[in-house]
Amino acid sequence: MKKIIGIAAIAALIATSAFADGITVSGWGRGLFFPAAGNGKEIVSGDGTSWTTNLPRVGFTIAGSTEYVGFQTDWTGENGGVGDQALMWVKPFKMLKVVIGRAQDDTLRGNADYGLYDWARIGFGWTGEDVTFTRLGNGTGGQLQGAIIMLDPIEGLHIAGGVNVQDNVKASDNFGQYGQYQIGYTIKNIGTVKAQYIGKTSAYNWDGEKVNYGVINGAFDLTAVQNLLVSVGAYIPTSDTYTSSGAQNDVTKVNGYIRYGIDALTVHGLFCSNINVWDQKDTTKHDMAFGFAAGLGVNYDLGNGLGLVGDVRYSDKVYNSKSSDGTDCLVFLAAIEKGFSNGKIGIGFEGGTNCAGPFTASDADTDAFTWAIPVKIEYWF
Repeated sequence: MKKIIGIAAIAALIATSAFADGITVSGWGRGLFFPAAGNGKEIVSGDGTSWTTNLPRVGFTIAGSTEYVGFQTDWTGENGGVGDQALMWVKPFKMLKVVIGRAQDDTLRGNADYGLYDWARIGFGWTGEDVTFTRLGNGTGGQLQGAIIMLDPIEGLHIAGGVNVQDNVKASDNFGQYGQYQIGYTIKNIGTVKAQYIGKTSAYNWDGEKVNYGVINGAFDLTAVQNLLVSVGAYIPTSDTYTSSGAQNDVTKVNGYIRYGIDALTVHGLFCSNINVWDQKDTTKHDMAFGFAAGLGVNYDLGNGLGLVGDVRYSDKVYNSKSSDGTDCLVFLAAIEKGFSNGKIGIGFEGGTNCAGPFTASDADTDAFTWAIPVKIEYWF
């Protein structure tokens, strides 16, 4: 009886707080169920979400804010605890925001979120978020847990920096190796130009010497034409480095994303490149190679909440447990969705060459065609 009374009291408190000034409760979740999937050897079943074949994402957020003070905490059922953010913030001045906690910021982020990225991310379908410009917090060696400072001194100008604080590490290393610093300026009726420095943990150069390095990321989002977005970005490491096990760290990348909508049709185009890739079989050779990937996707609104989704992507070289020497990969998706005011349901068919599926068998042939039938449910409140 005491437990029932306690639960009722907590529920009443949450309900009261939810309607208090400045307090909000929201939620987002996505689940995929695979009644059938070909793993290269047999037909199996599974579940998960877009980024993992595990439990679906069941999440909610509690946030509070006034003009100068706020907090946010995200919770995810499949992890049984804190989600992406658990933070508090204060604006000592209108132009300055100070954040402490587990945090991230999407103000300048460059995304290519469409098609396979919203279903099961097989093969090149893993490319989507941060494709042209990395979110503040994602580049700092993992989820940022420390502090973010954001400054908006004039209209259109945004300056921000974050540090993923490590225990028992010198302050200079925390701000250097685990820091991310970005700036962006929006030119009215034209677009946004962006640049940032992403600190990286120390690694080894070709001579076997331990060095500190970072990645310079620059991008431009063109928004001058109605219903058209063109985003181009580049990632340039300040040094060619490798890990203690001999694997190459960051490589030079030039990526682009185009989205254009007209009436019921939206078209997506994606291009990514890896430049100066080392010889994956023998890093002592330091042979430089070029790799690329491209994709084309469509969304078509049929009306009454119904929509069609199509996506085809090709990568010229993929490295995984099935193709350590590298192989090309073609993946595709065809799906139909039914949307509601706060959610959707859909069913599709995905396929991929060279073991690109989500449930690839450990003993599958390296050139096996894998496929899946995903049923997707998504909600937002």
